[in-house]
Amino acid sequence: MNIPFIPLIAIFCTGILNASAGILLKTSILNRSTEIELYIYVALALLLYGLAFIFYYIALKKLSIAVAYSLTTAFTISILTIYSIIFFNKLITLTMVLGLIMLPIAVMLLLQGD
Repeated sequence: MNIPFIPLIAIFCTGILNASAGILLKTSILNRSTEIELYIYVALALLLYGLAFIFYYIALKKLSIAVAYSLTTAFTISILTIYSIIFFNKLITLTMVLGLIMLPIAVMLLLQGD
């Protein structure tokens, strides 16, 4: 399947924004932030989720929901894994590597049916 450039960029932005919002929420929990810091983290996370929704909407204009959701989920999982390694010093395991390798394969298989 040939995916148009603009929806693909929108899906990629959605993944980055979703992952970044998740990282903000996790950081607020791990840092045991003060109440004001917690509100700031949550507000920023909500803002990022809102922006992600807008990019997802743009992608849905040109892609089927099955394709858009599959790609968004794959991008978000990949980016969250990378963020976890960078920000939370998570050690990368063979299982993680295999999972990341299997994500694009799974998405390609799903796209064959669309």
